Amino acid sequence: MKNNFYIAFTEACMLEGIAPSVWTTTNGFSTSTATAMKNGTRPSVDTLKKISVNWSSKEIGLKILVAHLKDEIERAGCSIDDFVLGVKGDKKQESTLDEDLKTVQQFMNRRPIRESMHGLAVLLRRSEWAREDEAKRIKAQAEQDAAMQRLTATKKRTKQQGEQSA
Repeated sequence: MKNNFYIAFTEACMLEGIAPSVWTTTNGFSTSTATAMKNGTRPSVDTLKKISVNWSSKEIGLKILVAHLKDEIERAGCSIDDFVLGVKGDKKQESTLDEDLKTVQQFMNRRPIRESMHGLAVLLRRSEWAREDEAKRIKAQAEQDAAMQRLTATKKRTKQQGEQSA
């Protein structure tokens, strides 16, 4: 399971230009707090409050809270895709995936977007997922070839045994 909370926390630290461990110790936490968060330890309500308020902007803390909520949704066995969580005014969170796909589809006839999508398709074909799919396809083909060889060998033996019996 993805640790959305820690990812959001480290992104916030990067925005502030400080290492996660330095941020935690500077804000009154132990030196092991950042490591515990990285390892998926759920923060207490008090810790969550402290982590969400000590930033240069309120939005940074709210994004960390949203990430924590996403983790809790996944821990409950639900899909994040069933929810839309975001910070009010955060335009990137105000649409659903279906709406986003419709938007992309509307602009697909424009050359720069088509070229970008082509580039994305090339990356996906070269991705780990594509290699995994190709490996599965090769394995299935090898298993099919082996089954055909066994069948051919069995037919050959049966034919030879029939000729020897006659």
